[in-house]
Amino acid sequence: LHESFTMITGSEPAQVEITVDEKGERGSVISLKKIPLRSPRTMDICIISTIGDEFNLNNIIKLTGNIALDIQGYVRVAELNHHKLFIPKKIVSRLLVVKATKSELTHLTNKFITDQKNRILVVTKGARGVDIFNCNKKYSFASGRVNTTDTIGAGDTFVTAFMVSYLHTHDIKKAGPFAIRYVGRRSGCRRAV
Repeated sequence: LHESFTMITGSEPAQVEITVDEKGERGSVISLKKIPLRSPRTMDICIISTIGDEFNLNNIIKLTGNIALDIQGYVRVAELNHHKLFIPKKIVSRLLVVKATKSELTHLTNKFITDQKNRILVVTKGARGVDIFNCNKKYSFASGRVNTTDTIGAGDTFVTAFMVSYLHTHDIKKAGPFAIRYVGRRSGCRRAV
């Protein structure tokens, strides 16, 4: 992927402790600063992938471009507060891609999931691959054998590779497998997502 990018972060890097073992990933957030977006931004691709809710979802209206939202960080906050994840209505139509795991989907409303399946909903399943919904059609892609215990960043890598490929090809059947292969080459996670 030879695309230029701009990273928008908080005033200080987040501090997170992550433990990876045979039981999976576990972590705790030590410090997390809000990510300000003071003025509108235009970009070809915008991927929002947070640790918590440090990026205010209402700021999506200030972004112009193809937007992908990985809900993992927002789900962490929803779980801590014992509530459903609320995606503001005014930004829903701005989201080209939403990426989640099956368990993260339980934090979204059925209406949001149904509406997003009309755009693009990416449901990663680790060693079992990925399901991608587009125009209410389901595409399933196997990931193959996983030869690692460290999959940190695999989801972010997947959604980035998927977005770049999809925007070049406009073809889910090409973008899904490309992203799976890319994750395997870049993270040491042989085709894991």
